[in-house]
Parts: sequence; structure tokens; C-alpha cells
Amino acid sequence: MIYVDLDTDLNAPETSDGALDWTGVAHLLDIPGAAPELAALGPRRPMPRPHEVLFLAAANIAPAERATIDRLGLPVIALSDVVADVGAAAKSATDWAASFERLLIHA
Repeated sequence: MIYVDLDTDLNAPETSDGALDWTGVAHLLDIPGAAPELAALGPRRPMPRPHEVLFLAAANIAPAERATIDRLGLPVIALSDVVADVGAAAKSATDWAASFERLLIHA
């Protein structure tokens, strides 16, 4: 999954402002504090494995989200990298995606 968003949406419900939108990827990855009812919606937990998620054009990363990114080794192509060289950023994303049979893009 390539997650194209300024936000990584890795906030657990108790660390967010209560908006479900800010917690979407946290529930997909079943991070600590995720609501079990939402984390269990798919056929497995976590729904995607951490190596199956790439954040593209991320810019608004809170400290708790950065800690989750670092702990899980989630790849990030920052907005600043996209702005600096969109072709190189796109190539990095497609190179990352090449090992998967299917690709989901969230935008």
C-alpha cells in the first residue's frame, strides 16, 4: 500500500484528537492502543504487514508517529523529497512496489 497523504495517520485513539481519520493506519497496523474492533476488521492482524506500507509525501509526522515509524521500520518518502525531485520520489516508490504482486494506493 502506498499511502499518499501529508499525514501518516498512525495515532492511537488515545493520542489523537478523536478523529478516526488520524488513526486509520494505526488500526491497519494494529499498533498498541488501536481499537480491537477496528484492528480486527480484516482477515489478519495486522491487516498489512509493516513492510507492506510506504508513506509517500508525508510531512505532518507527530513525535509518537515518528517513534512508530522508526520502531516498525516503515518507509517514508517525505513531501520535501517529492517537491525536490518528483521523478526520483516516484522511482523510489515504484522500486519499492516492484516486489509486490498487487498494489493499493491510498490518496
